[in-house]
Amino acid sequence: DGKNSRFTDLYLDIVCLPDGRTEVIDQTDLNQALADAVITQTQYDFALRTACTLQPRIEAEFARLTAFCKELYDELNA
Repeated sequence: DGKNSRFTDLYLDIVCLPDGRTEVIDQTDLNQALADAVITQTQYDFALRTACTLQPRIEAEFARLTAFCKELYDELNA
């Protein structure tokens, strides 16, 4: 609703390249956060599982996601 929006940055990012390939980046940051006890082992495992789940789904749906983002971009710039 915009009033209670929250997110937790679990350090890993998935970068989408123009050709539809993806890369998971910032693994070192995730490892360091665990080593520094900034995140728990549970959060670390969750971040890895989430990235492993999302990466192939993003690649499989890349054309649809690109079209959706373009549609939103065009709407915002209308």
